[in-house]
Amino acid sequence: MQSFHPAEPAVIPVGEGAYRVLEPLMAKLNKQFGSEHHFVPVPNSFFGGKVNVTGLLTGSDILANVQDKKIILPDVVLNNDKLFLDDMSLVQFKERYPGKVEIAKGAKELLHLLLER
Repeated sequence: MQSFHPAEPAVIPVGEGAYRVLEPLMAKLNKQFGSEHHFVPVPNSFFGGKVNVTGLLTGSDILANVQDKKIILPDVVLNNDKLFLDDMSLVQFKERYPGKVEIAKGAKELLHLLLER
């Protein structure tokens, strides 16, 4: 049986709608593995407050609300050209973000980034 331990604390930006569902799950994972990861609800200033889905977050909105720790971006915030909806490139985002930036392509990959073997 494989043993897992928490990776360095990370934040995962999500839409405000997803946050209410996901954060309780993260609290359980943190309790089980002694980790300190968190989802961060990001208000969508680009499209307006009624838009609350993760896939419509922009690089600028994420940078305005998350500025610490390692960040794990859900891959749905980027298109095939690695651009956010505000035309910020992933390279530009990494230049502006003060911490480590990783991308998770789905829940399985996110779990692997949050827990190390």
